[in-house]
Amino acid sequence: MIITHFHPDHIGGIFSEKGNLNFPNARFHMHEEEWSYWHSSQSGNQPEMFKYFNEKNISSLKNLNLHLFNGDFVSLLPGITAVKTDGHTPGQIALNIHSDHEHLLYISDAFLHPLHIEQLDWQTNYDLDHQKAKNSRIKLLELAHKENMLVNAFHFDFPGLGRIDKFENNWIWNYSDK
Repeated sequence: MIITHFHPDHIGGIFSEKGNLNFPNARFHMHEEEWSYWHSSQSGNQPEMFKYFNEKNISSLKNLNLHLFNGDFVSLLPGITAVKTDGHTPGQIALNIHSDHEHLLYISDAFLHPLHIEQLDWQTNYDLDHQKAKNSRIKLLELAHKENMLVNAFHFDFPGLGRIDKFENNWIWNYSDK
């Protein structure tokens, strides 16, 4: 199981309502900076709703089969490369899922709305470091555009699939049906 970052809407299925691990034989992959942040005193700066959830869920992962990794582009499994996209959280990752010359870029929470593609200076309340988040967004936009990747955006309208275009110096989100 690959954990992009420790926000409740991205790790809510790891444990059942009774606190049992839903996938007891899974190996959990996550960026070491994400793990370290949520196990430090710095994570106390998170909104209250995250604190309770994280105490209940993240702390329980300590004794599981963890694979913590470092780096900006890390091959996790055949056909899956983690791309560090810090700023939203310190160790958030996007995923480049690839086969031959086809790529799907899962952007996690690097963008929360298509307007964030066109307006890179707009901040979200959930980004811990706006400048790093902006730099990560630019990195993902350039990667997706250069490789003509299909992009999956978790928080965009269904189906959340599209491609990144560039017109002059402006980035544009184009929904796609394939």
